[in-house]
Amino acid sequence: MEVLSAQGAPNEKRVPNKDWKMDVNRTLQYTRWTLEILGVWALVKKNPKKWEIYGSRILTMMYSMLIVSITIPCTIHLIFKEKDIVERVETCGPIAFSITNLLKYYSIIYRRKMIKRCIEHVEDDWMEIVTKNDREIMRKRVSFGIDVTIVCAVFMYGGGLLYNMILPLSQGAHINEFNETIRPLVYPGYDIFVDSQQSPVYEMIFYTNCISAWTTYTITTAACNLAAVFVAHTCGVIEIMMSRLETLFDDVDENSQIVQHRLGDIIKSHVRVLRLTTMIETMLREICLVEVAASTIVVCLVEYYCVQKWDDGETLGIITYVALLISMCFNMYIFCQFGETLKEQCFQIGRAAYMIDWYRLPGKTGLTLIMIISMANCPRKLTAGQIMELSVSNFGAIIKTSFAYLNMLRTMSD
Repeated sequence: MEVLSAQGAPNEKRVPNKDWKMDVNRTLQYTRWTLEILGVWALVKKNPKKWEIYGSRILTMMYSMLIVSITIPCTIHLIFKEKDIVERVETCGPIAFSITNLLKYYSIIYRRKMIKRCIEHVEDDWMEIVTKNDREIMRKRVSFGIDVTIVCAVFMYGGGLLYNMILPLSQGAHINEFNETIRPLVYPGYDIFVDSQQSPVYEMIFYTNCISAWTTYTITTAACNLAAVFVAHTCGVIEIMMSRLETLFDDVDENSQIVQHRLGDIIKSHVRVLRLTTMIETMLREICLVEVAASTIVVCLVEYYCVQKWDDGETLGIITYVALLISMCFNMYIFCQFGETLKEQCFQIGRAAYMIDWYRLPGKTGLTLIMIISMANCPRKLTAGQIMELSVSNFGAIIKTSFAYLNMLRTMSD
């Protein structure tokens, strides 16, 4: 007896996705890696062990202390010791970036239950995929999300390596006015508490700073990955829905029960997509708010550092800050682009539903499409704390604002 598929043509058999676990693992591979490093994976996985929960709490405290170990000395140095306006501006960058990533870290932890629900939703979606064409669509979208994560990580860690290790080490030690040898540190302010030039204190501070910076870059990559993976997955499901709408009448009669079954599956998929998009927006709400608010400030500061290094003729400094600028702009663009893509894809569902031969549906069956078309007129979108919609146009506004602040900084420092 032939098993008919409501998702495809009558001659297309339902084939249970035996490799769904492998597909899920590939989809969430980088999500798991980054969240495991940050100690969050145990909070979002199914049935975590007690020692994993305790380990997660220890890692959370340790990473928080590492980030604070940069923020507090720099802040004290900025307020009480540094008087030069240019040096003060240069100190603001590390402080703003560290605080930003600490807030992102806590936002990820705060939304751990929503992340867990999104992961479970992804698993259920992969189990329900029963045709080869649907798998190819989903795998293509997953590959795109993975590629975005890799590019984000390369930019972030590459720029961080230049800033935290190569740039200070290339400067070498110098002799101050008291005939003392001063070795470079990336972040100032430690001499208030200890003799930061004395070995092994210097080495401890230097490597602690590197680990702290590595933590912040991992947080940034994890936040980008959450947006990339789940939005790409949602777009894949939406693309499958549109494909099913286009083939709704293929090889069947208008009065066939198969049409109604197919339409029923499409409606169920649409409801699940709406639920998933709501969860994604809720999960990323605070992260996006921090990203938007901080990007305007941090990008402005990095632009200022680029101009300063250009004026000083420091080639390595220019390369370092340009790499950081590209990385931060790319991260912000990813959030805005995915917000725009999600909105556009949700709108396309309604268009696809309207463009089919809905008049061929028997009786009042066509009325079931009204809800899809109606919901498409209010498409889902990503927001920064429900304050600002994330879109490419707003990304341009953020960059313009950062340049406006840059001009103000240049005027103040001249």
